[in-house]
Amino acid sequence: MIVVGVLCALFVDGMREERLERRMLAEALGDLAVEIQGNSETLRRVQERQIPGKVRSLERVIRVLRGDDPVADTLAFIQDLAQSARSIRPWLVDDRYQALRSSGELRLVRDRTVSEELGDFNRAPAILFGMADEIRGDYRKIVHEILPPQLALETSQLAGYVPDYMSPPAWFEGSPDYSRALRQRRRDELLALAQNEAAYVAAYGHALNRYRHEMSGVLEMLEPWRPEG
Repeated sequence: MIVVGVLCALFVDGMREERLERRMLAEALGDLAVEIQGNSETLRRVQERQIPGKVRSLERVIRVLRGDDPVADTLAFIQDLAQSARSIRPWLVDDRYQALRSSGELRLVRDRTVSEELGDFNRAPAILFGMADEIRGDYRKIVHEILPPQLALETSQLAGYVPDYMSPPAWFEGSPDYSRALRQRRRDELLALAQNEAAYVAAYGHALNRYRHEMSGVLEMLEPWRPEG
């Protein structure tokens, strides 16, 4: 009777622990689905806003550098240079996945396919975006070297993360010599770099499309755990 009682107690404890683990795993996978959905929205904004704006500016810059269009407004051309050099890499969050893996809860996923898919999906950005980065030249670096200090500060992508815009320091004041900035680099050198940047944007666009496809598959796989609403 004692042995049977002990075995029953162990069985009940095991069942209780298993239910607790399943509930923790379900919550973790639900949080992961929400995180991935947020990343999906980030990718959508990059594809619908940032990439088209960068492409339009890059097209105008290339037409000017090729001699197809004259520089009617030097300031507008310099602004196009700044916009064409903006980064289009999305800020992706993986806190929930890292917490799932570091806590050991990932081992609780009984379906091996699910755990493998999550691991492959988490490695996908470094692989896909890395392939695009391999063909990128120094266009962004060169453009920021020739931008006047005032415009470099105004067009900085980090400005959007600052609650209150920081005024330029005193030594930034004065009328910038845009013509001098254009003469910093030879036109043919900048044209080659701009064309390379266009190839990079195309490759990055393909990488984003592929990653969004992978993301849709993972979200569909996590659908049973996604919280309602």
